[in-house]
Amino acid sequence: MAALEAQMTSLRAQKKQVLNDLKSHNLKSPVLTVPNEVTIEIFLHVVSLMRKEWQPYSGHSLLKLGSVCQTWRAVTLSTRTLWNNRVKIYCDCIGDAAKLLELCLPRAGGLPLDLDIGLPTDPSSADTIMSTLCQYGSQWQHIHLSQPGRTAWTPRLNFTIDCFPKSLPVLESFSLSKLPVDIFISSLRQAPQLRELILQTCSEAILDLPVNWLTTLVLFDFSIPQLLVLLPYALNLEYLELGPAVEDEQGQKAATPFILLPRLRTFRCNNDLTAMVLQRLTLPALERLWLEELSDAGINAIQSCVAQSNSTIGTLYVDGLRAEYNCLRGFSTIRRVFPAGGCLKHWIASPPL
Repeated sequence: MAALEAQMTSLRAQKKQVLNDLKSHNLKSPVLTVPNEVTIEIFLHVVSLMRKEWQPYSGHSLLKLGSVCQTWRAVTLSTRTLWNNRVKIYCDCIGDAAKLLELCLPRAGGLPLDLDIGLPTDPSSADTIMSTLCQYGSQWQHIHLSQPGRTAWTPRLNFTIDCFPKSLPVLESFSLSKLPVDIFISSLRQAPQLRELILQTCSEAILDLPVNWLTTLVLFDFSIPQLLVLLPYALNLEYLELGPAVEDEQGQKAATPFILLPRLRTFRCNNDLTAMVLQRLTLPALERLWLEELSDAGINAIQSCVAQSNSTIGTLYVDGLRAEYNCLRGFSTIRRVFPAGGCLKHWIASPPL
């Protein structure tokens, strides 16, 4: 009994010491003793992984980290590099997206911004959000703007704001989906660092684009005559992807001199009409082809381009065994072929650029 009472007395003393330490904040969780710079590095990895998951707002991961304790909240809110990279906001899925942007974007300080913004279908809300975004135009580096909720019956957004950035000094990549390119043309012409341009809705405005700086160009819903006017100035292109084009029989029959793209290494197309563009191109550096939904006519156009360009095709991605057979028969230099389906991951492992 005496021994047990002595043990109880010792335990009570230890308990009292622990309670006193907790009250005086002398005892902390071991993770809080990690230096802030190490904690920040861990947070960057955590946020990078969490942003790969689909979320209407990628800042959810930051909010979770910041809600653990006061120390983590202070670290999260004061670290600019956590707020400038791959910020994704789909405005129709969250309330008061404009207010959220006003709170988040300043936390990046003056760092370049990587933004993926899904604009709402409501024109007035879209105007407010674009006004907020344009205030940070000097920091745009990688920008993707879309209208994910838009359907064939949704009115096209025509922004009434007049505060679009006069210049985009650090912009490197710009992507538009379901949005008009016309309103951004004057700004894009003042983007000397622009190297990647992705447009899923085109118009005649593409003729005013500064393609002489581009290394990557992706176009959908364009007309072939417009493209053939544009390409002679795109001498630095390394990757060209062409989606559905607007049929123009008169433009296709028009005589066009061969266009030389000396640095183009990768070409991707998904129909015969865009494959026919290759009949007008000379591509001596072409190495990789990504072909989808092509008939024999489209494949013949590609083989003709490769022959006249004297290019060496080493990698081929094809959709359909028949197309694969025809291409393999035509290109004796091919070393890697990736068919549709599961092998697409191998193409990603050996990216086109």
